[in-house]
Amino acid sequence: MIIFPNIFCKINIIYHAVKISVLLFFIFGNIVSMNAQLKEHFDTLEAWKFDTAQWENLDGKLHSTCKISNNYFEISTTNTLVTNCVWKINCNFKFATSSLNYVDFYLLADNAKVSTATNAYFLRIGSSDDDICLYKKTNSLLIKLIDGLDGKTQANGSNNQIQVKVSRQGNGHWLLYTDNAANAIHYTLEGSAEDSAFTQGDFTGLVVHQSTASFFAKHYFDDVLIQNLSDDSLDTSPLDLPIPKAEVCISEILFNPFPNAVDFVEIFNGSSHAQALSQLYLANEKGDTIDFKASAIFIAPNSYVAITIDTTKLNQFYPYYAHKNGVQVAKLPSMNDEEGYCVLLNADKQILDSITYTEKMHVDLINNNEGVSLEKINLALGSQKDNWHSASSTVGYASPGHVNSHNQASVPIASIFNASSKVLSPNQDGYHDFVLLQYQMFQTGTTATIDIYNMAGELEQQLVANHLLGMSGIYQWDGTNAFGEKVANGYYLIRIDLLHHNGNAEIVEIPIAVWVE
Repeated sequence: MIIFPNIFCKINIIYHAVKISVLLFFIFGNIVSMNAQLKEHFDTLEAWKFDTAQWENLDGKLHSTCKISNNYFEISTTNTLVTNCVWKINCNFKFATSSLNYVDFYLLADNAKVSTATNAYFLRIGSSDDDICLYKKTNSLLIKLIDGLDGKTQANGSNNQIQVKVSRQGNGHWLLYTDNAANAIHYTLEGSAEDSAFTQGDFTGLVVHQSTASFFAKHYFDDVLIQNLSDDSLDTSPLDLPIPKAEVCISEILFNPFPNAVDFVEIFNGSSHAQALSQLYLANEKGDTIDFKASAIFIAPNSYVAITIDTTKLNQFYPYYAHKNGVQVAKLPSMNDEEGYCVLLNADKQILDSITYTEKMHVDLINNNEGVSLEKINLALGSQKDNWHSASSTVGYASPGHVNSHNQASVPIASIFNASSKVLSPNQDGYHDFVLLQYQMFQTGTTATIDIYNMAGELEQQLVANHLLGMSGIYQWDGTNAFGEKVANGYYLIRIDLLHHNGNAEIVEIPIAVWVE
């Protein structure tokens, strides 16, 4: 049964409540609206796919009933709302979580049996650090995007109330909030991340992992919510202010070094005061966390340091920047040569910056990526994929401890889309090797298709198709066509087709001259 409040003060509140009620009815079956908060109360389980021996409806809550040791079991339902949206769930665990006893809440998955999904985002609630973390799953590879605060799922012994809220702004800006109260009244921001790998999914669900009989039938869930981000203003729960934009960030990373060479992670201090390296941590997707508490190094204002396990080898392979700002440490988090995740944390284990990297982020014109670093282009922007580029050949394909070879300031936003340059010279010499398309939107819900045409009107490259935009962001063109080949010298037109949420269409055209001697 759908129940609406008796009185709403404004007609537009009624409109939004009804609109979202209809949407979530098809997602969750039975929904209750209270103070404009639409929640799944699990009065019935008709919309869910599950084994009746493992789940039941108990007093208006979803309750686990599986009595098999060393087992996992799941429940799922259909959901296609996966971008520019918010997920919420209320959990009550009558036990202390552990490495064998935890819950995965799949936000989006490409399989109704969510545990076997090949493309998915999910929250791991519990596990060895008793924390709440956001993961990306690609086949069997798990990448930790947000590492929550340790001990959050054991705040109250054997009766843990856990409220979780995840928002996804546009395609890829994630925020994770939690609250240990029975009714969420004061969310705490656990962390943020940038990842836009998956923008489609048909299912959401829960997977419970349990070990022995002492954990049987002790999982309770309620108030599941999925709604558009623009409608989250109906949530009047106060939030802690987000972590301020980091003054310290990851500015360069080498994850696939030459044979017998070493990885490095470069950190930039953009603040007006020195930062102690001892107050920072680095971690990877496996949760391996390295501290620098023994270091007496301070990073000067507006300066770079390259952190590595062997500065001698670093200087040997990159002599142009030898003895600049290298810092030798005993250990770095391991970094996979093909893809992985690196995150920078402060002393309170709050995320300052992170990068989800892949070898495909290197420019196509480089035949061998060994020994080539990825540099952040604009240090004032986030770590989204298009804000990284292969280091220039003129500096030896890496610039450890020094200003990046492709360093650029923000493009002044005079219109919706602006290009960093009207000239493109893609020869990896550090001069106009790519064009950045920076945008600033004035409303949510806009999609973009970006095509690049030659003067004959032929399509050379499609950067994105029907991509849901955030409020701001960047795209990058490196002068290649759809086959990864460098385009011929000449004039090109970047055409950007925008479709706003109100149905209005808009076209932005930017001419670009490509020239390589």
